[in-house]
Amino acid sequence: MLGSSPPALPATVSAAWPKGPLKEDHWFLNLRARALENTVWVAGAAAVGPDVTGRSAIVDPLAVVRAELDEHSASTATVDVSAQRTQHARRALPVLEQRRAAYGDTEPAAQSSRPSLLPS
Repeated sequence: MLGSSPPALPATVSAAWPKGPLKEDHWFLNLRARALENTVWVAGAAAVGPDVTGRSAIVDPLAVVRAELDEHSASTATVDVSAQRTQHARRALPVLEQRRAAYGDTEPAAQSSRPSLLPS
């Protein structure tokens, strides 16, 4: 719905990407891109096995990797998900305001002042 905010809680993505040249990098790049373009935390849980890439990670809304796991073993990572970090990202990156209006929606997206991406 236009004007509503996506949740501040993490989005979880799971995939069994086949091994191959640069596949691990592509997976990792996609995790960071999804976090940034939606200004949400993303937890990417990759499969572990001989034929798949298993580089799991937790990425914040500014695409900063907050945790990363070894691709060769099953393990667990945790991070503190900060609503403040999410709010900062959403003020700095107006992606929610720049969404296209839904068909029939006559209200334009709100404008805001954008702070620096770097913490003060």
